[in-house]
Order: sequence, then structure tokens, then C-alpha cells
Amino acid sequence: MGGREGLKGLSAEMWAETLRETRRKRPLVYSVTNFVAASFQANATLALGARPVMSRNPAESREIAAGADALVINTGTPTEESVEAIRGALSGAGEGKCILLDPVGYGASSYRKKLIDSLISEFPFSLIKGNATEIALLAGEKGSMTGVDALLTASPAAEAVSRLSRKTGSLVCATGETDYLGDGKIELIFSGGSPYMPLVTGSGCIMGSLMAALSAGAGNDPAAGASCAIVLLRRAAEIADRKASGPGSFRSALLDAIFRISPEDLLEERNRMTVKEWRGKEEWT
Repeated sequence: MGGREGLKGLSAEMWAETLRETRRKRPLVYSVTNFVAASFQANATLALGARPVMSRNPAESREIAAGADALVINTGTPTEESVEAIRGALSGAGEGKCILLDPVGYGASSYRKKLIDSLISEFPFSLIKGNATEIALLAGEKGSMTGVDALLTASPAAEAVSRLSRKTGSLVCATGETDYLGDGKIELIFSGGSPYMPLVTGSGCIMGSLMAALSAGAGNDPAAGASCAIVLLRRAAEIADRKASGPGSFRSALLDAIFRISPEDLLEERNRMTVKEWRGKEEWT
């Protein structure tokens, strides 16, 4: 679930090495994603130093997935054709690469809920990344959504992440004002960022792209890749926030910041992460 060392051996030095190797290897990241965020995801992948390929065409998804270094499945704006492409990509991806599911809009409709439930039951995912609502609902909390960002459940994100990870065997991340990354036994908590992030469509989707690219760069280590992506994007958001006058300028500044962040910059991020360990009976230390 957590790559070579899982969540236990993570460090700022590992994040620096992950970014350095990703830029050296330039992994190919295939995304079957929604048409709203596709351009933003592709540009963020390029800014990071990886190579994006975007296609919702079922006639080629299996072949592209087989040749890619990582695969991102994003369930936003689903159509019959895109769902066929998703299933083709997952069937053709093969082993030995990061496969990330971004269950966008889980609970927004019965169709989307059934689709995402079936994907999780039929295919293995290295990473499941969603907003706090999506992860809580996937973990079995009661509630509903009236859009892809509405929070109508009071479940603590840390508990939902832990339950969903134990249920699926995947590394799970719940994003929001605070990000939670867990494997069912250990939970990492990340703070910082910018209040502009929720005002930019696709800001959560680019997190998935960065996670997949960095996991591939780290030698198919989703723990290193996911944690590095969280730290990098939160640092980039803080840099962009200082330069932006609104959501539009923030979006451009965010891409610039992702491009300019160096491996050495990540060595300064060791205090952004808090570690908690599961002790059982809903208790953490």
C-alpha cells in the first residue's frame, strides 16, 4: 500500500529526492479526467516536470495506459464514453505503476455513486484522493452532496481516511483546509496553503496529477509521492497567495510556483507534517 517504506520513513530529504527524480525521469502521466479541469491538470503536470497525456477516448485508453508510468482516474463529468475509457485504462494499466482514483462528486448522484463503488470493487488503486465529503461518504458516513464540493456530513476526516484505507487497502487522502493522508495505521496531517484554493476550479484535481507524477518519480512509491505532492502544492499556494490579487491571478501564480519550487526548497518543509499513529478503538497518539 505505501510503497517501499510506507508512511513511516517519510522525511523532507525524501521529498527533495522525489522531486529531483521526477524531474530527471519525466514520467508519463495518463489522465482520464473531467473536461473542466483537464487543461489545468496538464499544465500543472508540465510545471512539475512530468509529461501529461489526456484522453477520454475508449478506443485508445487501454493502449495509452499500458505505456504510461502512472494513471489518474477522475470521475468528474462522467459520460458513457468516458466511463468506457476509464474501464479500458484500468484494464490495460498493468502492474508496477501508481494508479490514483479521484472520486469527484461521489454522492452527488446515484449514477456516480454506483460507478465509483464498482470501480473500487473491481480494480486496485494505489491512492484514493478526494475532498473531505467524498472520502467520508466512501467510508460509509451518512450524508449527501449537492455538488462536488458541498460538505453535508460531520465525520472527522482523520477517522474517515483510516476507515476507507482499511476497507480498500489503498493509501487515502482527504483534502481541505487541512489534508489527511493515511494507511489505516498511521495518519499524516498537513497544514498551510491559501484561501484562494477552493475558489479555483480544478485545484483539487491537480493534486491528483501531482501525486501520480511524483509517485512514479519515486519509483512507484505512493507514500513518498502523495506526501511530497501535498507539501509542494501547499508551499506553492502560499507563494502564489502573496502575489495574487484574486482567483484568476492566483491560478497563474500557482503554476509558476510549482515550476519554480526546487528540491532544496522542500528541505524546509519538515515541520509542515504532523504524524499520528492508530492505537485502536478510535484513538490516535
